[in-house]
Amino acid sequence: MAKKRNRNQNPQPFLPEEDVNSVASTKKRSKASKQHQNPDKMISEEIDEDDERLLEAFLSKDAGPQQTLADLIIKKIKENDANLSSELASFLNLCFKSECEEGRTLLQLVLLPRIRDDIRKNKKLHFSLFQALKKSIYKPAAFNKGILFPLCKSGTCNLREAVIVGSILQKVSIPMLHSSVALLKLAEMEYCGTTSYFIKLLLEKKYGLPYRVVDAIFAHFMRFYDDPRIMPVIWHQSLLLLCRG
Repeated sequence: MAKKRNRNQNPQPFLPEEDVNSVASTKKRSKASKQHQNPDKMISEEIDEDDERLLEAFLSKDAGPQQTLADLIIKKIKENDANLSSELASFLNLCFKSECEEGRTLLQLVLLPRIRDDIRKNKKLHFSLFQALKKSIYKPAAFNKGILFPLCKSGTCNLREAVIVGSILQKVSIPMLHSSVALLKLAEMEYCGTTSYFIKLLLEKKYGLPYRVVDAIFAHFMRFYDDPRIMPVIWHQSLLLLCRG
C-alpha cells in the first residue's frame, strides 16, 4: 500500500497583512448613490437676465403679501427647515396617492407657497419638492386649479418660477381637454408676462383645440394691438406658434 504523501504548506501568506486589508476594504466599498436618490439635489434652469428684467415690467405692483396655510406651517417648523422639504414632499406624495377631494386646496395652500419660497431663497428648487410637483400633475385638474392658475393670477410670477414649473409641463403628457381648459383660462386672465410662457408650452403640444379656445387665444393677443409697451420675446414666440398651428 502506497504511503500517503504529506502536503507542504507555506507558513507565510501570499499577501502581506496590509495588502489583505486593502483588498477587503475594496470589497466593502459602498456604491455611489443614484441621481434620483440624492435628497440634496437642486433643480435649476438657466435664465436669461435680459428676458427676466423685461418680464418684470409686466408683473403686478399692487400684489401684497398673502397669509396662507403654508405660512403657518412653516412658522411652526422653521427651526427644522433642513428637513422640511423631504417631510413635506412625503406628506404630499401620500395625499396624491389617495383619492382626496381637497387635493386642489392642498396644492394651492401648501405646495405652491413652499415651492415659490424655495425658488426665491435658493434660486432653484429642492429635488424633493420637484418630485412632489411632478407627481401632482398626474391629476391635471387639481394641478391647473391649485398650481398653474393661482401662480399666474398672483401677478408676481417671475421668469425663474415659470421656467421651473413649466419644465413639468414639458416632461409630462397632459390630456387634450385639460390643456384646452388651461389655455382658455390663461388667455382670459390679466396678462403678467410669464403667462405667455405657459401658453407657449401648451401650444407646443400641438393638440387639436376647440374653436372657443382658439378664439380666446386670438382675443388675448389682440388686446395688445394698441399697447405701447415693448412685448417680451416669449410673447412673440407664443404668437408665432399660434399662427403655425
